[in-house]
This record gives sequence, structure tokens and C-alpha cells, in this order.
Amino acid sequence: MKISLFNLLTCSKIVCCSFLLAMILGAGFSHAGSSDFNSDFNEEKAHNHSPNTQRFTLKQFVTKVCEQNDKIAYQKLDWIVSQENLKGEKSIFEPVLSLSVKKYKNHTRNTTEEARARLGDDEFEEKDVALGMGVELLLATGARLKTGFDFAKLNNSLQENGNEYTTYPNFSITQPLLRDCGIKVTRANIDLSQALSEVAKQEYRQELMYIVSQAIAAYWKLFQAQEILKIRSESLEKTKIMLAHLAEEVKFGKTAETELLDMEAGLAFHRTKEREARQKIVSAVNELRNFLFSTAREGTPSIVAIDTPGENVSTPDFEKSLKRSFELRPEYIAGLKKLAYENIRIAYAKNQRYPQVDLKASYGLNGFGSDTGEAWDESELADHISWSVGLDVSIPLYGGQKSKSELITARHRKKQALLDIKATEIALTNSIDTALRNIITARDMLVEYDKIVSIKSRMLDIESERFRSGQSNSKLVLDSGGRLNKALEDRIKSLIYYEDAQMALKFAEGSFLQDYEIKE
Repeated sequence: MKISLFNLLTCSKIVCCSFLLAMILGAGFSHAGSSDFNSDFNEEKAHNHSPNTQRFTLKQFVTKVCEQNDKIAYQKLDWIVSQENLKGEKSIFEPVLSLSVKKYKNHTRNTTEEARARLGDDEFEEKDVALGMGVELLLATGARLKTGFDFAKLNNSLQENGNEYTTYPNFSITQPLLRDCGIKVTRANIDLSQALSEVAKQEYRQELMYIVSQAIAAYWKLFQAQEILKIRSESLEKTKIMLAHLAEEVKFGKTAETELLDMEAGLAFHRTKEREARQKIVSAVNELRNFLFSTAREGTPSIVAIDTPGENVSTPDFEKSLKRSFELRPEYIAGLKKLAYENIRIAYAKNQRYPQVDLKASYGLNGFGSDTGEAWDESELADHISWSVGLDVSIPLYGGQKSKSELITARHRKKQALLDIKATEIALTNSIDTALRNIITARDMLVEYDKIVSIKSRMLDIESERFRSGQSNSKLVLDSGGRLNKALEDRIKSLIYYEDAQMALKFAEGSFLQDYEIKE
């Protein structure tokens, strides 16, 4: 079954009706009564090819939607924000340089105790300058390492030989041994942010799939409206020609006036249907504009769909489609990422149940001299060392209620994530089954409508033959043509339904973006 069959039947209908009308009316009647239709038809044709009309293939339209739709842009910004948050979390391992400069003066009277310690002087005065520099960083194990260098210039009233200088290169480390210890715990916020970024990506993919699928459905809706307008415009033309012929017959007394009145009512009906079809095109075009975030203001180009739906007769395999959906559907992937997120939270919450036990150590070299060089040289000799090693322990007296509640909450959220995944698996399985059955049903309907069009076309031929032999009348011929037109319209709707069913399967599989070559 090919699309050419549809074109062939349509052409066959037009040729048949044209031949019939030529036999009935003769060339002279074709001029009378057809000018109004030709004006409408030429207007529609001119509209479709107007410079102020955008003619889109399906791929061109989808590309425009992806570029211009603000809802897609909004959801993508959420993903971008999550990526920036991830970069921020990763910065915890960035070394931090700290610098300090301090100059101070102190002039005070000595207490009795201070006076004895300071050679009996009643007053003490000092003018010192202190410089400090250090680099601090977080290690993957959770330890905080700090290396630094301290320098001081001392000038006070006790000195007899001028200024004195001190240097102190040093480092210190604080390593958690229980709580906050380990690579996974240290990276917990990074891994959580990574999982949230993946969830945001899948939510963006889901929104992209949804909006584009709705846009594609709207595109085919416009195509359907265009094709139906063509059929109804042709029907209106033939009705006008038949009306002109009947008017001539009534004029010469060959046909009853009631038959002419019936034909005039039929003409009014066909005009109504043709106008209805034009309005549906307006509605369909505006629906497409919604996806492009454009308006129908004066001067805004109209839209014409120029692609034709294909007809794929192959039947997809259920198991393969279901496997693809588990690999590609955004909500299922997002569910797995949320489960991973909750597992990270549980692992972190378990660690937070431990007491805080930190190993702390420091080491430094003291230098002293009458100038900077001498002080530095002395520190290099390592004759005057300062060091310390110890433990800091912190234990909640009531068992750590906060960390306990966080662990219980994390476990409940994991159960929620598992339930959500299970529900998604069921929904995906059923949606695949529904999509496959819709394809089969739509394909079978398309075959049946081909048969209906063929039968209605044959019935029109028979009625035309009866009319030429004087056994029928123009009203019956027109009614037969109307039934053929109805079958052709239903056939177009069935073709669009088949196209939508195939798109729904791609959506259910999650292969939608790949199959339509949409960049994420």
C-alpha cells in the first residue's frame, strides 16, 4: 500500500466527474457559474504560494519549534542551572590561598607583675608587623590540609639591639576518622548534584519530546485541513456547474424547478462546508504559531504544510519496543537516577550516625634573628620545632536524633523511588502495548478506507452511466459524488491517525528524538 494509491483514486474521481459533466453540460456550460469558484480556488492557490507564506517540511518545522519555543528553552535552562550547580559542588577540592597583613602598636603601663618581668620598667611599648600566608585544601579522604608561613617583625621597648624577626613555616591536618571520613562521604554532595543534573536532563528531554510531538500532530492536522479544503473546493465547483446546467434545463422546461431548488440548497451546503474547511486551516495555522511563539498579527506569514504522511506497513516487535523504552524513556531514566540519589543520601546519613572523631596534627619550624635572612636560616636548621598530635571527639548525648531522622527519611524516600520505578515500568509496558495496537488498528482502517474509496468511486461511475442513459438525475449523481468525497475525507483522517499512531509508538519507546533527528 503506497501513497500513490490515494493520489490515483483522487485523480480517477476528478477525471470521472469531469468526463461526466462534459458529457452532460458541454463546453458552453463550463463558463457559466464557475467564475466564483475559480476566484476562490485561485485565491487559495495564491495564498499557498504567497511571499508572505511560510512553506514548511516537517523537519523544517520541528527545527523551528526547537529553536523558538520558549517552554523548551525554559526547561533547558533548568538543566543548565543544574550543571552549574554541579560545577559549584566540584569546587570543594579547589585550594584556597589566604593572606594576612597586620601592623599594630601597643603602649601601656605595666602592672607590678609585668614590671618585674620587664626589667622594672613602668611602661611597655611595642610596634610590630605580622605577615601570614597559607594554602588550605580538602582531600578526597575528608582531611583538611593547611600549609602556611608566618613572619613577624618585632620592635618593643625591651629590645636593646634593635628589631627582631621571627619565621614559622608550618602545616596542619585534620582527618576525620569516623564521621565525614572517606571518599564517598566527601564526594556525597558532588554525587547528589550529579544525579540531580541527570534528572534535570531527562526532564528536559521529556518536555522536548512532549512539545515536539504535539507540534508534529499539529503539523499533520494542518495537512489534513488543507487536503479536506481541496476536496470540498472541487465539490463546490462541480455543484456550481451542475446548478448552471439545471438552470438552463428549467429555463427550457426540461427539468422541474424543485430539482433546481434542491441543487441551490446543495450549493449552499457545499459553500458552508468549504468555509468551514477554510476556518479549520486558520485554526490549524494558529495552533502551529503557538509552537513557534509567534502571533497572527497583520503581516505575520501564514504557514503551509508541504510534506505528505508516509505509510509504513511493517509491524514493530513488542519486546524490542519495550526494551528500547527502558533504555530511552526520560521518566524511566530519571527514576533510576532518583534511586541512585537516594542511595547516596542513605550512605551519607549512615556515616553521619557515627561520632565525630578527628585526628589533628601540626608541625612547624621556628626561626629567630636580627634580620629576615637570619631568622629564615634558623628555621631551615630545624633546631626549634613545634609539633602536636591529638584527637577531638564529639558524641551526641541523646544518640544523634537529627542524623537518625535523616537516615529514616532517606530510606523512606528510597522506597518511594522504587515504587515510582515500578509504576513507570507498568505504565511503559501498557503504553507500548497500546501504541502497537493503535498502529495495527490504524493500518487496518487505512486498508478498509482504501476499499471504501474504491467502492464509492465505482458507485459514482455507475450513477453517471445511469444519468447518461436517462435512468438517474443530477441530484443522485451529486449525492454519489458527495459520498465519495466523504470517503476521501475519512481516508485522509485515517492516514493522519496512522501517522499519529506511529509517532505515539516512537514516543512510547523513547526513540522519538532519535527518529526525528532532534538535537538535545
